[in-house]
Amino acid sequence: MMGLAWEFVTQMIAGALLGWGIGLWCGNDTVGAIIGTGVGLVVATYSLIRGGLKLNRELDRIAARSRTSRGS
Repeated sequence: MMGLAWEFVTQMIAGALLGWGIGLWCGNDTVGAIIGTGVGLVVATYSLIRGGLKLNRELDRIAARSRTSRGS
């Protein structure tokens, strides 16, 4: 679970830095940072949801195996 949080934070920071860098290159670093942060938020949220669903599926499989092994 901590890995998902770390991934979320790093993707947000990466988006902001990339946006700031592109904005600086184009001449408007503030707008670039805002757009980069928005893109970073979307990517990080998507990644967080995918990771959470994957973790949930794995936990469901473990629980199902545990139930079937107790029943035998």
